[in-house]
Amino acid sequence: MQTNKLTEGAILLAVYVILLILFLYLPLFWMVIAFVLALPFTYYTAKYNWKNGLFFFIGAVTLTLIVGNLVALPVTFLYGLVGIVFGWCLHEKRDRFITYSATTLTFLTCTVLLYVLSILLFKINFITEAIELTKATFEQTLAMMEETGQDVSVFEDSFSLLEQQIITLIPSMFILTSGIIVFLIQSISYPILKRLGFHVPKAKPFRNLKLPRSLIWYYLIAILISLFIPADKGEFLYNVFANLLFILQFLFVIQGISFLFYLSFEKGVKRIWPIIGTILIIISPLFNTLARILGIIDLGFDLRQRIKKKS
Repeated sequence: MQTNKLTEGAILLAVYVILLILFLYLPLFWMVIAFVLALPFTYYTAKYNWKNGLFFFIGAVTLTLIVGNLVALPVTFLYGLVGIVFGWCLHEKRDRFITYSATTLTFLTCTVLLYVLSILLFKINFITEAIELTKATFEQTLAMMEETGQDVSVFEDSFSLLEQQIITLIPSMFILTSGIIVFLIQSISYPILKRLGFHVPKAKPFRNLKLPRSLIWYYLIAILISLFIPADKGEFLYNVFANLLFILQFLFVIQGISFLFYLSFEKGVKRIWPIIGTILIIISPLFNTLARILGIIDLGFDLRQRIKKKS
């Protein structure tokens, strides 16, 4: 048993190193490889336990220091710990929601930690640099527009406002990005793990997604406090409420999209229509707002139960 475990660990470490090299040196494929980097850690931890997963993680860190560079170590740190938590949840046969929540929290914690360390140790702020790069490109575009005699003052104001909003919503961006990336990692990993013989918890249909009704009260309380306790932009209190409202609004939009799929299922409408509706919600601020309102009404008045009764 111990020999098989060591042999399997060595093979998976070799697989991880290959994936890591492809991730680092083939930029065209890194977007795809990024979603399977955690898989060797997940497999090994799910098959054995978290202790063996940690030994595997130490082996991966050691090999990363040998074959990689300074960029490779944070990658192994992030995806290794995410894979271990994901695999541990599978090993313990946790349901999908617990697995998703634990893995997302791990990804978020590691990302924030790496972000802070990059600022403290290397004086590198990736977000600020990305904003500055975008700003430089934007200014070049405006300069070209000015040469053609166009008025660019409106565009300058819009970019300044957008820049302020991005800086304010950095915490929300970290949370939402972590949730989306983990969702993609698990969506790709579950079918592979199932084929490899692991017990994979069944997923509930997206149309049955229903968030806690208490979110409406949190939303109302946050709005009322932000109205009666004014705060200037840039202040801590303003940033807290801006991020809280942004996340809650995003969740209500998800609830609204889920309701569209539920409604189309109950009415026997072709699946393509809610998909088109989802695309419109993503690209159009108007449809996004309507979806948010729909999500709030669905939670507050239990629209699904009313539709079910009529059906």
